[in-house]
Amino acid sequence: MKKVVKFGGSSLASARQFKKVADIIKADKSRRYLVPSAPGKRNDKDEKVTDMLYACYDAVVEANLTRRYLRRLRAGT
Repeated sequence: MKKVVKFGGSSLASARQFKKVADIIKADKSRRYLVPSAPGKRNDKDEKVTDMLYACYDAVVEANLTRRYLRRLRAGT
């Protein structure tokens, strides 16, 4: 049986966490496909990427303010 696994949030927040995910995947040969989702916060000053994407959507719907959010996403802050 082939398994699809999904990781995101704190599981993808740092290189150390990526390594843990890789070890989990390698530990079971049936885990064949990985679906990554948005990374989590690395520290208290970070914003969650998922939250920024929701805010970007809301900006489009409400006032078309996407540039500000897209700049923040590109900057990784």
